[in-house]
Amino acid sequence: MDYTIVLKIILVLFFCYSTWALDVGIDVDAAPKVDVRLSLGWIRGYEFKSKEGTANVFKRVPYISPPIGDLRFHSPVPAKSWEGILDATQPALACPQNTTDMDKYTWAAVKDQSEDCVYLNIYADNRCNATNPCPVLFYLHGGGNTFDGPRMFNDSLIVENFASHGVVWVLPSFRLGILGWMDIGESTVDAPYNAGMLDLIAALRWTQQEISAFGGNNRDIVLLGHSSGAHLASLVLSSPAVEANAFSRAFILSPAGRFLDHIDRPRSTFIAEKVGCIFDDNLEYLNFTQRVSCLRSKPYQELINSAQPMQDKRPDDIVAPQVDGYSMTQRTLYDLAQQWRPIKVFLGVMSYEGDFDVGYFDKDVCYTFMPYVCPGRLAECELKCREVFGGPHKIPIGGTFIQAYTWLVGHINTNKGGESYYQVFDQYHADVHADDLAFALGLHAKRKFHARNVGHQMQKRFFPKLLLRFILNQTLVEGWEPMDLQGRNYFYNNFKAIGDPDNYTVVIKPHYVKGEIYHQAAVDFWWRDLAELHKHDLRHLHSTPPPPAPSPVVVETTGVPWYIFLIVIVIALVLALALLVIVGVSFVWKARRVYKSDKEMKETEKGDGTNNSGNAERNDV
Repeated sequence: MDYTIVLKIILVLFFCYSTWALDVGIDVDAAPKVDVRLSLGWIRGYEFKSKEGTANVFKRVPYISPPIGDLRFHSPVPAKSWEGILDATQPALACPQNTTDMDKYTWAAVKDQSEDCVYLNIYADNRCNATNPCPVLFYLHGGGNTFDGPRMFNDSLIVENFASHGVVWVLPSFRLGILGWMDIGESTVDAPYNAGMLDLIAALRWTQQEISAFGGNNRDIVLLGHSSGAHLASLVLSSPAVEANAFSRAFILSPAGRFLDHIDRPRSTFIAEKVGCIFDDNLEYLNFTQRVSCLRSKPYQELINSAQPMQDKRPDDIVAPQVDGYSMTQRTLYDLAQQWRPIKVFLGVMSYEGDFDVGYFDKDVCYTFMPYVCPGRLAECELKCREVFGGPHKIPIGGTFIQAYTWLVGHINTNKGGESYYQVFDQYHADVHADDLAFALGLHAKRKFHARNVGHQMQKRFFPKLLLRFILNQTLVEGWEPMDLQGRNYFYNNFKAIGDPDNYTVVIKPHYVKGEIYHQAAVDFWWRDLAELHKHDLRHLHSTPPPPAPSPVVVETTGVPWYIFLIVIVIALVLALALLVIVGVSFVWKARRVYKSDKEMKETEKGDGTNNSGNAERNDV
């Protein structure tokens, strides 16, 4: 038997299987072309016809200058104009990333990489135009800000489920890893902390200015973020660099992120040291400018690959935005609450968020999350966390945090005057982090989607339509009410059927749950039990007083704390003592003046008497 032939067949099958997400379903070269005029020049895309309708697709649309050469690490620089018609039919290469956290399907989509990667993909229903402008969906992909990108998305499903139903879908890429999130001591225009987030803000501004050329309504932009992209979405919604009315609605699905000053410094310093950009030849420290110059001189592959040992050792070490005073000013969850701007929001969690890789997500997670959940009492809060989650029946703590954090965002939004629709995705065999994307966009479908599972087939038809209704600002489900002021009410999304595809009975359908908080225990632990340990850090979570709730986010004090009275008494005593000292000193000073004045007067009188006697004697002579 020729095993070489067998091996080749296996490799071909694997390649076809793993590149499923790249299948666009049409011959791009043969497809009719579409030209659009932008402010910088003309671009040429193509028509994508699906069974649901036709969309105009444009790829590799420039919104900033390529961040290469001297522009590596630099704040986004506006794109330059071009002559002729720019080809926008082929995708950009993936942004540089390593393979540590990727499954084989994702890696197949992003293995072809380049620093010249920061572009937009646009999918626009061909019925959208200036007289019939359509809502714009602005999508922020996940991947921990270190991997993933537009190349992993399935064009067919974007068009079939969304862009052929009166939607303009915008999918930006942005810099990842150290190329997008670098902290080696300073944040400047030349090398900001959050270049990746600045890319997204630049993409948003481009969308606001140019999307009308594609038939999009720039006054009806809907933000959608998933996983780390959902964390970015929550920051963008409250960023001082983004105007308050930039988005009309938002999706925040399974947000995963952190709020810590200099969260990216350990990784950045590790990489700089690995590639020789900390010391010069004389072992003298390089200054900030020299370090940036040194890092710019290295091949991007060397920078990306240097991060992998640290990521393997500390998988919970997530790359994330940090305070830069411009794009992000939220140091804690409490800052986020203060700066939050109310909006109509669709919140989503998986019923078993942390189960996709318990060993990965839960490693040292009690330690990892506490600095920004419980900044005032780290040791006590970490101990409490280990007591709750470290027993023999271990609960995936990372998943509970995502669920509790998502609830908190909804609770804050509701109390600020927004509408918060909270969904729990509990589809059987597809209920862990990111499995929902299989049904809406085909992502990770080879891992979780079962074609002969009746429940999965029903969910595949239902879930995209649910998202589409929100994008179009339609009623989601009859009877589904948003979260109330106590954080109650959610939508349970699960189809379960007994039997085979030809003969089955549906026993569970998606339904609205009124008057309950999903995963009450998680909410209680993260926002009540820990709050009791450091209540003085949580008193100002809301700019308006929160309502009474079974799972309060804020622990309010009744009356004035005793230590305030003590401080006032001490200050009063100090002031009284100071007053006594001043009065005493003044009295002594005045007494000395009187004494000195009397003494001088007596000496003067005595002197006058002596002079008079002398004069009399001289007169007698």
